[in-house]
Amino acid sequence: MKRITSGIMSEEDTAEMSSARETNKFISSLKIFKATKGIRPNEFSVIVAQSGNGKSTLCKTISTECAIGGLKCYHLLSEEKTAVYKSTIASVFERMTNGKNTENYLEKLFFESMLDWDESQLKIGYFFDHLEDVINTLCPDMIIFDNFTTSFMNTLPIGTQGDMVNRFRKMASAYEIAILGVFHTAKGTDLYSRVLDGEDVRGNASTTNAGSYNYILSTYFRTDPPRAILSIDKARYHPEANKTYYELYYDRDLGIYTKDNKVDYETVRGIIDGVNKKKIIGGKGWSK
Repeated sequence: MKRITSGIMSEEDTAEMSSARETNKFISSLKIFKATKGIRPNEFSVIVAQSGNGKSTLCKTISTECAIGGLKCYHLLSEEKTAVYKSTIASVFERMTNGKNTENYLEKLFFESMLDWDESQLKIGYFFDHLEDVINTLCPDMIIFDNFTTSFMNTLPIGTQGDMVNRFRKMASAYEIAILGVFHTAKGTDLYSRVLDGEDVRGNASTTNAGSYNYILSTYFRTDPPRAILSIDKARYHPEANKTYYELYYDRDLGIYTKDNKVDYETVRGIIDGVNKKKIIGGKGWSK
């Protein structure tokens, strides 16, 4: 019965709500994350985007800012080798610091690829036992799982996928860390037909509902130059940030996003309509 409480807000309840909303552990230069006071600790958050739309670039941006802020970030990769992934982030700091003291930042980042696991390790039990070992050993402030869709989890039954997401949620809360999961959109999703939302995730759509904070990334390559829009589809403790949109700006020299500006829904809808209008005028289909 101790888990059941009345509707009266105790001091403990008030402190918990304040922490859930106001704690700003992850300091970011991007306005979109300032709107939610960072990637939330104690929560499982989700990034959804089509393949090749910049999910890994966004993850590298986040982990770079983690290291700059003195936080530890553990990356678990399902589709890239660690050396390839690490090299991009290492080059960011090489350019940012002119090669001086880059180790001070890079030593806060940790990488592991599931491509190096054998078949016996690609099991639910091993996955979460290993993750707990990593948390207890490295004590990371953030975990980035890039990504769920291309891991063995995507082959599991839909209901089991939902159970896995719930385990991520409980783990984030139990260890008071931020866990960020990356998902692909459903096959056949067309970002030029409408503005995407959390229901467009591949596999179990309830997985994004299980996330406390959902970010939808849509990069429109048919514009010149391409335009990347990151939206907040859900923000549990920051409802004022729900359904807001930000345009990301990619720094070609660094290979990450370095700034963003808030835009409205009409701007995003205008990008889609503008592309479709050009298609009609040109009278030809798009080629990839």
